[in-house]
Amino acid sequence: MEYINFIQTYSSLMWEYTGNHFSLVFTAVLISLLLWIPVGVLISRYERISGTMLGIANTLFCIPSLALFSVFVTVSFLGLGRRSALLALVLYAMMPLVRNTYQGIKGVDKSVIEAARGMGMNYWKILKEIQLPLAAPVIFAGFRITVVLTTGIAAIAAYIGERNLGRFITEG
Repeated sequence: MEYINFIQTYSSLMWEYTGNHFSLVFTAVLISLLLWIPVGVLISRYERISGTMLGIANTLFCIPSLALFSVFVTVSFLGLGRRSALLALVLYAMMPLVRNTYQGIKGVDKSVIEAARGMGMNYWKILKEIQLPLAAPVIFAGFRITVVLTTGIAAIAAYIGERNLGRFITEG
């Protein structure tokens, strides 16, 4: 009975927080896709920087989310709220997107790439018509991981002033 009373009392607030949560996650995932998938493609081409970029992604992923949110709050132009949360979520999305894009492209059979070269395809045509379509299942797995990860970590952004579903957690 208390649950039904809670829902009736706070339904408008729930819708507001759900909308805020969804918009934060959607924006973070969209920015991450536009930023990290090209980075994954780039490091699959240049092996010298792949170790460094994957190391950076893994290191950022190991930082506790509340600590990363707290660090960004201290930066003057980010402050409390959405900008700090958005930057942290985009950085957390780096690891699954970059790693899966890199692994997907590197996992394409070398004989298929050699056959494409033998047919006269250049690097961009091979990437567009062979590597990306064959790597798509692995890249989409990284996308799914990113969406789930971002949705969960976004709730912690309530501790830095974001008005989303995490507020119900922080307020008990």
